[in-house]
Amino acid sequence: MKNQVKKRNHEVTRAYLQQWMTNETSPGLNWLDLTGLHKAGGTPIASFELARQKRRKMRASADFAVQGFLYVPLLNGKRNDSLEDELAKYESQMMRLCRAKTLQEIEAIGTKPIELGIVGCLTHAARDAYNWLGLHDGLATRIVMRHGAPAAFKPTVHKQLIRNARLLFDQYRKLVPHWEWTVFCNVSTPLLVSERPCFDMRFRAGQTENFIMMPLSPRSILIGHPAKDDRGSIEMIDLKNTKHSLGERMNAMTIERARQWIVGSSGLQLNDILERFTHDEFSKRVSTDSKIGIAIGPRND
Repeated sequence: MKNQVKKRNHEVTRAYLQQWMTNETSPGLNWLDLTGLHKAGGTPIASFELARQKRRKMRASADFAVQGFLYVPLLNGKRNDSLEDELAKYESQMMRLCRAKTLQEIEAIGTKPIELGIVGCLTHAARDAYNWLGLHDGLATRIVMRHGAPAAFKPTVHKQLIRNARLLFDQYRKLVPHWEWTVFCNVSTPLLVSERPCFDMRFRAGQTENFIMMPLSPRSILIGHPAKDDRGSIEMIDLKNTKHSLGERMNAMTIERARQWIVGSSGLQLNDILERFTHDEFSKRVSTDSKIGIAIGPRND
């Protein structure tokens, strides 16, 4: 039987988001829908996605992170899901890294799988629908449409987006072995996550710092920077019983970057940040957006 084309593409890995599941009243995910803020007078909508039992485990579908055919372009009249398959390989190793609780568990993964897992993390710097749609529809003005909007891409545009994504991901594969990576665990503040969870600070206009960071779970963060001797490494630092503000700084960056949705560890945590999502404040942040993301070079084919 021929495999079905993968129509439902998660812009952020579903298994990754399931780490934010809560059991406050019922198992599921607490999230804010920010898409209404792109309209005049719009407001964020606090939402809860109820998890369902699958294979004896409670799982959330994370439907709010789904975009139809986002990574599956039309090529010669047929859908091509090779990029979606490639991302799945990265994501499986990424989740091993996200779930590791000790340095020994990380090292047991193996050097090459660790590198692939980190690449899986880094792909989340520029694979969200807002970023992709903005590359050809006007980032600061377009109202992001859900579930099927990418299917309306012109084939030539969609093909170019896929091509640029592959170029960027190839850059990440080459970068990872030459950077120093640190996993900070037991972060004191529960972390937020949005449709753009990985922060590649090299993309920011006027940014002089050269590092990449991403929450691995609600209580752990991955941070990388170029190795001084060009030899990569990975370590883990336990922040338990350590006074720090790493979680607060990470959450502030997540709030600044969120454009479609944001997930928290509890409804209370999301309620506490609602004041940061007034229409005026959100519009100011959107006005600073620029078309960078995966538009990394001119065509040469």
